[in-house]
Amino acid sequence: MATYPVIHKETGEQKEVTMSVYDWDQWKKDNPEWDRDWSDPSRSEEHTSELQSRFGISYAVFCLK
Repeated sequence: MATYPVIHKETGEQKEVTMSVYDWDQWKKDNPEWDRDWSDPSRSEEHTSELQSRFGISYAVFCLK
């Protein structure tokens, strides 16, 4: 699971949401008034780590086929 800092486009309200990469994609579609808050660059490390993990798993499964 990764934590994503988000900001409301109209009000500027900030919060964090914790979910998988797949859930994050759906959450963005369901909540277009919220956007990723890139003002805290330290948070991108968590997302990168989860992506690297998922790519590693996908690569391993691909190699097994």
